[in-house]
Formats: sequence, structure tokens, C-alpha cells
Amino acid sequence: MKKIITALLICMLAAVCLFTGCSKAKGLKVKDSSGNDRVLVTDENGGPIYDEAGNIVIVETDEKGKAKKGEQVTNAVSLKNLLVSGDKAYCKYFTFTKPSGYEMTVVGSSITLVKGKETIDIIYDTEKSVEEKRSDLSEIIASIKEQGYNPEVKDETKTLCGQEAKVTEIKISSKDYEAFLVCALFEKDGVIYTCNYQSPKANANTKEFESIVNSISFR
Repeated sequence: MKKIITALLICMLAAVCLFTGCSKAKGLKVKDSSGNDRVLVTDENGGPIYDEAGNIVIVETDEKGKAKKGEQVTNAVSLKNLLVSGDKAYCKYFTFTKPSGYEMTVVGSSITLVKGKETIDIIYDTEKSVEEKRSDLSEIIASIKEQGYNPEVKDETKTLCGQEAKVTEIKISSKDYEAFLVCALFEKDGVIYTCNYQSPKANANTKEFESIVNSISFR
């Protein structure tokens, strides 16, 4: 009888170990830019945890999303691109929450928001400078003129996200085409942010656009 009970206990323990070894990784489930599932280690508030270098700490999982080695093996990884979980996007520099009324698409280091015919892009870059970005903008303005339009261009300096931002407004109003484009460029902690707004109405205003940009939660 003792042998039978011992054998049953061994089988039960084996089943428990097998279940533990295949347990789902615990944490904040996100998707990377390639559509792969990742699991972030979280703090008591449910937010991601970062190491001293600012890298996001993830749970190492297998191809089925299960924790490796049957335990929460963690590793700090430097992910340049954004990670997405529901209405939130995460990277090593900031967290962004999708504003109400907008559809959000995240690809690489770019967030695109769409509401009706209006579009907002938030893009971060660690390689180009503000001056280089403004040079790219000048080429866009030149291209608009080459197409036969006479855009009204206004440059000014504003404060966005607590930083000095170079803001360029481009209004196009003609018999066959109307548009309002805004490009705001600023630098924070060595990262360049390009925030664009596009509307099919030349008389659109930037109030909501600026409010959304200011909602970026930096680390």
C-alpha cells in the first residue's frame, strides 16, 4: 500500500512540475513592431520596469509565450522600437496613451493617430538633429511649390513637453485643394521628436494637437 501511495505522490508531483514548467509568463503583455508577443516585468502600479541604463526589463519566453525554464527569467533589453498593450505604447524614453476618439497605429518608432480626416504623427529619432529635420521640412515645402501651390508658411517657437519646439505651420488654400500642415520639432534628453498634424481644412487650429503632444509621459 505504501508503495502505491508513494507512486501516486510521485505522479502528482511530476504533474505539478510539468504544469509549472509550462506556466504562462506573468507581467504586462505587449506586442513589438514585428507583431511578436513580449511580456514586461511590472511595478506595483502595473507599469514597466527599467534598469539603470533605461532599458525595459522583459520576461524571457518561448515561442508559445510561456516562461522559460519554468520560472520568471528576466532580462533587460534595449528595444529601440515601441511596444504596444491596448491603448498604451511604451519605449525606453516615454509612455503614450491613445487619446479618446482616435485610432492608433504603432510601427517602429512612430505613433500615428487618426480621427476622421485628421492625422497626428509622433516620431522619435536618436540619429538626426533638429536642423537636419528642418532641412527635410524645407524640401517638403519646396515640393509643394513645385506642384503649383503657394503655401502660407509660418515659423514660430513654442513650448511643448516643457521643451523649446520649432513649429512650422503650412496652409494651402486654392480652388482645387485645401490643407493645413503643422510640424513641431524638439529635443529632449538627446532624442529628437517630430510631431506632425495634418487636416484637410486650412482654418484648422492646433489646440488639440498640442494637448496630445503634451500628454506624452517621459521617463
